[in-house]
Amino acid sequence: MSFRGRSSSIQAARLREFTPDPRRRVSGHNGISRLAGASGWVRTDGKPVVDSPTDFAQGRLLYPPRLDELGNDLGADPVVMTGTRTDGTVSNVSNFTTCNDFTSATATGDLLESGYASASSTMYTTDAPGDCSTKARLYCFGVDRKAQVAVTPAVGRYAFVTRSAWTPGGGIGAADTLCQQEASAAALPGTYKALLPPTGSSAASRFDTNGLPWIRSDEIQIAPTAAAFFSTTLFDVPPNLTADGSIYLGATGVWSGAATPTTAGRGATNCANWMSNSPAATAAVGAPGDTATNSFFNMWPADVACNDTQTHLACLQE
Repeated sequence: MSFRGRSSSIQAARLREFTPDPRRRVSGHNGISRLAGASGWVRTDGKPVVDSPTDFAQGRLLYPPRLDELGNDLGADPVVMTGTRTDGTVSNVSNFTTCNDFTSATATGDLLESGYASASSTMYTTDAPGDCSTKARLYCFGVDRKAQVAVTPAVGRYAFVTRSAWTPGGGIGAADTLCQQEASAAALPGTYKALLPPTGSSAASRFDTNGLPWIRSDEIQIAPTAAAFFSTTLFDVPPNLTADGSIYLGATGVWSGAATPTTAGRGATNCANWMSNSPAATAAVGAPGDTATNSFFNMWPADVACNDTQTHLACLQE
């Protein structure tokens, strides 16, 4: 069905602040198991978040759950404690803790798994580890009914993350070729370029900002206008799907080559105009799973070596 607003049959997903407390013991439960038997969650503004617990475990969120119970948008990267790995199970990795089953605010020495409410993919549960003494927020989900959510498809130009990693060395034309190949394989219409800055000009300058807005391959709008894609501080949804609609769960990110999409590329941050794959050269890399655009465009500023074989590309339809 198409989603057209809040319904009494659809339940809320929201954020609350939290401090570990002895009255809140949930020993023996995985986070994902506590949602069993329920489905169909929306934010407090009515935007759909996710359809099923399985989608949660796969990081396949529609709109990020960054609103609180009053409908306030908490903006870029509000930290949410989860104690949960990316698959929804309790974090039992060495050096990670659940704060004595969320009963202790003074447990020290280990990290508490936490995520960003402005993100999806793996970032909404695991990318912001903290400690038990720091107040953070919680995800709160209704569990008393089953429902379905979907979105009304938007009209626009497609944007996606490549399935294949790309290593610099062949220049920006080689990056464009990979974008076009993956778009064609997924039967997406039109022509595509990589969201990369050449030396002396910006990534934004490669695209028409007066055209239709960009949408993901599931036809959800990323930003309200093409110009806003390059100027907003928050996307509506993260540009984290591949051309064929799979969610990108990479542990690295996408090449960005500059601090912002309107910043001109330079050799020190764009692998010498994308012609170098020397391990001594580096480039800026972004995180495609976050709606905070400073993370999407510049999560790791000039930190990734140009011979890296695990970093992908963001691609936009012309």
